Formats: sequence, C-alpha cells, structure tokens
Amino acid sequence: MKQYLLIIFVFTTAFLHSQVSINTSGSAPHASAMLDITSTTKGVLIPRMTTTERNAINGGSPETSLMIFNTSTNTYNYWNGTAWISMAAGNIKELSDADGNTKVEVEKNVNEDKIRFTTNGY
Repeated sequence: MKQYLLIIFVFTTAFLHSQVSINTSGSAPHASAMLDITSTTKGVLIPRMTTTERNAINGGSPETSLMIFNTSTNTYNYWNGTAWISMAAGNIKELSDADGNTKVEVEKNVNEDKIRFTTNGY
C-alpha cells in the first residue's frame, strides 16, 4: 500500500512541474516558461467573445490575468482581479473613464494638433 501511494505522489509532482513546447523544430521549452510557443508563420489566437459572454466567465469571478478578445468592443480585455481592463493598442488617441464622459483626446481630426479635455461630458 505504501509503494502505491509513493508512485502517485511522484507522478503528481512530475506533472505539476512539467512544461509544454509547441513548435515544429522539436526544441524543448525555455527554462523560464510553462508554455513556449514558437513559430515564424503563425500566431496565437486568443479566445473571442462578446462582453456578455466575458462577464459570465466562471460566474463573474475569473482568475486574475485572464485575457480575451472582446468582439463587442474590438479590444483585448484582461481581468485584474477586480475588474475587466481594456488594453489599448496602436496609437492611443483617447483616454476615457468607464462611461466615456470624462476623457482626453489627442488630434480628433487629421492634422488638427489639438488636445481636448472633457469632464462630465463637457
């Protein structure tokens, strides 16, 4: 009986510390990575869902750092442990609060060279 329990313990320990490498070269994963994906012709496709679907993940309590692509807003979102955060990409032209009524806009129109500050909609 003791031998049987020892074998399960060794298997569980090995499984918890394993790494995964996804590539066509057969190379081992980098020592610092749990998951090492290597390609020169393909990318990683993040799960895509609507805001409603995102909000239903794990009953509204996802794991911190979970990331999705929000098809309702066409932005990447990650869970910071308290709220979903929208990740800005490319040229950031606007910073705004959650309801959009307080914001800073840079060059709203082409070659305008203006910065607009809006507070409570004005």
